Amino acid sequence: MKLVVSLSDIDQLDTILKSDAEIVMVPVEGLAHRVDNALPLERLSEVITCVHQAQKALWLNMNKLMHQDDLERLDQWFQTLNFEAIEGVLFADLAVVQAARKLNLEALLVYAPETYNTSLEDTEFWRKKGIHSLVLSRELLLEDLVAIAQKAHAKIGFFGHGYINIFHSRRPLIDHYFTFTEEADPESIKQSRNLTLMEHQRDEAFPIFEDHAGTHIFRALPRASMNVFDRLIPVLDYFIIDTLMFDLETTMQTISDYALALKTKSSASIKDRYQENYDDGLYFKRTHPLRSDDE
Repeated sequence: MKLVVSLSDIDQLDTILKSDAEIVMVPVEGLAHRVDNALPLERLSEVITCVHQAQKALWLNMNKLMHQDDLERLDQWFQTLNFEAIEGVLFADLAVVQAARKLNLEALLVYAPETYNTSLEDTEFWRKKGIHSLVLSRELLLEDLVAIAQKAHAKIGFFGHGYINIFHSRRPLIDHYFTFTEEADPESIKQSRNLTLMEHQRDEAFPIFEDHAGTHIFRALPRASMNVFDRLIPVLDYFIIDTLMFDLETTMQTISDYALALKTKSSASIKDRYQENYDDGLYFKRTHPLRSDDE
């Protein structure tokens, strides 16, 4: 297993390169969503040099759902990647596959379509299409995740730490809300990244923020995998730590903790600090429609 750190802010790169992560994933400007500060094309060579000098691998994050006006930018990036040395491109939209195929760069691709990779058949289908690395759905039960990863012939990754996105809309819903409430300074509130959404049926507060791709809502607590990490170590090729909405100090401690658990093959001495302010995500919570008499 390799630790992958998914950056939400490119300005944190220099510090993250001092961590124990083996792979650093950097968001691409205009082609990644749920990020704070992404990488512009003109800085790509500089970032490649920095990452490789730190003896780490570089992935690019292109997880946005692409629209017609994104395709020219997408092609520009792949034309540049044809002459640059990186190790992976994480993506969700199949337009990325077409851009990569034009230049025979499919070997770089890591397919992460949020909720779609949920079975062993999915991994085989995409492997036969030439995509040999996939990220499984964050909604999988632990038992299903382990079973798929054990049998898959493709390389398997999983977002094992961080906030789980549960809703996305292309609409700028926070902007619309502030327009309705006639907020005097909505931009300063949005930039604080501490907005939450409350439902009258629930006691939980769901983090919500808006970026160029629309509005995003997350589960109330971030997932931590320390309680199950011993089971993930033998079966996953990539364990992904998502840094979104965490400060840099917390991120560095988190990377250090998972690196120690990976080195010792045990999280027993570490997991206590992840019992508060985190949960197990959906490892033990089956998601399915409820019948009216179950509600």
